[in-house]
Amino acid sequence: MRHWAEGIARQYLEKQGCQVLAENYHLRDAEVDLIIEDGNVLVFVEVKQRSSERYGTPAEAIDNHKILRLQRAALQYMSQEHGRDDLPLRFDAVLIMGSRHNYQLEHLKAIF
Repeated sequence: MRHWAEGIARQYLEKQGCQVLAENYHLRDAEVDLIIEDGNVLVFVEVKQRSSERYGTPAEAIDNHKILRLQRAALQYMSQEHGRDDLPLRFDAVLIMGSRHNYQLEHLKAIF
């Protein structure tokens, strides 16, 4: 876990009953912050944090390029870890605005 916001997101998701399967899953040009299991669904989670809206909101940082990289990473993860690429899946975002000790968290399910 590289950033404090990823730790906050992980704790939040675990309290929601999700099981964390991987953190900072890498491939050549992409990384998935968290991969969780929510019931029987694999969920690929992008965590975005901003201390202010000066450079935009956390949601604005998830652009089309990022979405394509997440999709490629998801296909690779399913193929390598489960031997198939047709499992039920979802892409979520955990958005955190503020600082480590004073923040607001928003969990967006099925962002695309």
